[in-house]
Amino acid sequence: MIQRLIETKKAAPLFQGWHDTLLRSCMQGIMGEIYVDDRNEPCSAFALLGDFCLLAGEPSSALLRFQYDLGRWETRFLVPKGELWEQAIRETFGSRAKEFTRYALTKEASFDRAHLSSLVDSLPPAFRLVEIDEILYHFLLSASWCRDLVGQFPTYERFRDLGLGFAILKDTEVVAGASSCCRYHNGIEVEVDTKTPYRRKGLALACSAKLILACMERDLFPSWDAHTEPSLHLAEKLGYTLDYPYQTFELTKTT
Repeated sequence: MIQRLIETKKAAPLFQGWHDTLLRSCMQGIMGEIYVDDRNEPCSAFALLGDFCLLAGEPSSALLRFQYDLGRWETRFLVPKGELWEQAIRETFGSRAKEFTRYALTKEASFDRAHLSSLVDSLPPAFRLVEIDEILYHFLLSASWCRDLVGQFPTYERFRDLGLGFAILKDTEVVAGASSCCRYHNGIEVEVDTKTPYRRKGLALACSAKLILACMERDLFPSWDAHTEPSLHLAEKLGYTLDYPYQTFELTKTT
C-alpha cells in the first residue's frame, strides 16, 4: 500500500547519490512529501514538491498512477532515477509524458561579489528592484506568470520565515522576479520569472544577482537547476557551471 513516509530517512538509500535540493527539502521535512510502497522497508519512492516528482528505487507503475491521482494539478514534471524508470513512465503515460532535458548546475559555485554587484547596478533607471514583502507576496501569488516565485509557501508568514526573494518594478507594475521556490537547511532553490514583454532587457540577470548576494550574506547556497538552455546561459553569466543534463518528463493531466 502506497503511503506518505514520515520517517524520511528510511527512503534515503533509494535516493542515494541524488543531490537535488528539492529532494533535500523533502527529506529534511521542511517542504514537500515522500511517498513509498512500504513504510518499513520501501523499495520504491517518490519525492513530491510543487510541480516536481522525483522517482527512485524499483520502477513501479502503481507508484506512477498514485502520484497521478494525488492532489490538484495540471502539469507535473517527473524526474526519473535511471533508464528503467524512464521506460516505466513511457509505458504508463505514453504521449501524455513529453520528454525534455533540464540542466543541473554545480552545488559549489564560486561567486564574484563585485561582478554580481555590477549586474545589480546595471539595472536600467526605469526599473526599481525591491525585496518581496507581504503586499508583493500576495500579488505574485495571484498572477499566473509569476506565481512560482512564492507558490510553494502557503502563507506570507511561511515565506517570511523560510523564503527570500526580490522583484523588479516598472512604476507600479511587477515585471520580473527572482526568489526561492523551496528551502532546505542551508540553501534555497532559485526560481526566476520575467513578464513576456520585458524579457531580454537584463532584468532576470540583475534580480538573480541580487538574490545570490542576499544568500551569501545569510550563508545560504542559491541552488539553480535550469529548465531551458536560456536559463542555463543566464546561470552561467552569474557564476554557475554546468554539472550534468538530465532527462525530465512533462506530464499533463487529462480531465
